[in-house]
Amino acid sequence: LVSLCAPPTAETVRAQFVSQTPYPEISGGEVGAVSIVLRNTGATAWRKGTPQEARLAIAGNDPKLHFLGDGWVAPDRPAAQAEDIVPPGGTATFTFAVKSAVPGTYRLSLRGVVDGGAWMDDLGLFTEITVR
Repeated sequence: LVSLCAPPTAETVRAQFVSQTPYPEISGGEVGAVSIVLRNTGATAWRKGTPQEARLAIAGNDPKLHFLGDGWVAPDRPAAQAEDIVPPGGTATFTFAVKSAVPGTYRLSLRGVVDGGAWMDDLGLFTEITVR
């Protein structure tokens, strides 16, 4: 039996990629959206608004592309789980907005994290934002 209240650790915070929206292409000043769905394959539930909340983070905590963010949780945390609770085996949706006035293509490398516990598996997640 797995406890839904166990403190998260590297052994219990695990994820699997499920799906992702197409890479956004926006004009300068427009806002685009990215959604990524991850399955909780760990042994601990993810709980919104607690130290067990799952988030999408910029890989390596690098905030240099934070200028792309629109309403992000933090400069290096684009999104938090949408669901109140995601038990083991459940899925979480992470949706965030991107914008820019600087034309170019930007690769945003992402990784799941429970800030109160541990990084999730490095799944090679990323999105590319094209600004025209």
